[in-house]
Amino acid sequence: MEFGWKQFILLSFLNVVILIEAINLKIATDRAVQIVSDKYLSIAIDTGIIRHNWERLNFSSPKVQSLARALSPCYLRVGGSEADFMRFSTDTHNVRFYNQSDLYMSDYYDNKFVNFTMFSNQWDELNHFVTKVGWNLIFDLNSLLRENGQWLPDNAKLLMDYTSQKGYKITGWELGNEPNSYKHHVGYSISGSQRAKDYSKLHSLLNQYPQWRNSVIIGPSTTQLSKTSAEKYFTEFLQTGGPDIVTNPTFHHYYINGREATIDQFMDIDILNGLMPEINKANEIAKHPPYGKTWLGETGSAYGGGAPGLSDTYVAGFM
Repeated sequence: MEFGWKQFILLSFLNVVILIEAINLKIATDRAVQIVSDKYLSIAIDTGIIRHNWERLNFSSPKVQSLARALSPCYLRVGGSEADFMRFSTDTHNVRFYNQSDLYMSDYYDNKFVNFTMFSNQWDELNHFVTKVGWNLIFDLNSLLRENGQWLPDNAKLLMDYTSQKGYKITGWELGNEPNSYKHHVGYSISGSQRAKDYSKLHSLLNQYPQWRNSVIIGPSTTQLSKTSAEKYFTEFLQTGGPDIVTNPTFHHYYINGREATIDQFMDIDILNGLMPEINKANEIAKHPPYGKTWLGETGSAYGGGAPGLSDTYVAGFM
């Protein structure tokens, strides 16, 4: 198919007139340049809202369910920094939730992460919701439950046992969040090679459940690959674990700091162009095949919960 037109631009400034003659475009419509999954546009929810008993997210709301159903099929990834501070419990007799005013967004900046519990009734709510709206759940497990430097899978097994008994269909799993930043956030380091060993343990655990032997497994979920530490971690993890350590290698990308963001940054071409080099770098490190296709495991306009008054407005659409 061929389109042709003449574009005329008239600039009346200092008596200057510029005429741009014919511009011809040829667009091939007989083949696709790229084919994406029907779940390409997916959703992430921060684990931190579990600590606040889902905050203002009402899973039983007909409006929420209707809007969510319209986005199906998609993945729902529940994860984030607070995944590494969450334990699962079937004991619902001593339930305690943090106050709504105890905003988890500030925790990211102030490193005030605290251990908390996700109770079985909260897990039930989440699974009933995704089943009802047709979403595919990927859940991030706590990787900081450790002994002698090794990941302890006991609590993950408790969650999986309960989930299996209930018959919930979990599409995928993840272990930890942004491990290359642990030293900064929790004062504790886990190397990329050790994280690969942790994932091997996760594979062994999942193999105990027939329904999850071939589930989606994502990781290592580093920060953006423009950072040298993240690139090194991403590389070390994949080289140690090999092509089968995860089904889809993941990294995270945020354009700007939510606390310092300005409206001009949301339209800054250099900032907006920052993602593509990271995608190219990820695809170069984790070549497909033999590795699975790289995913953006978490992304948004601004890290730290977004930029108030900007990330929730029209201008964020540019990102």
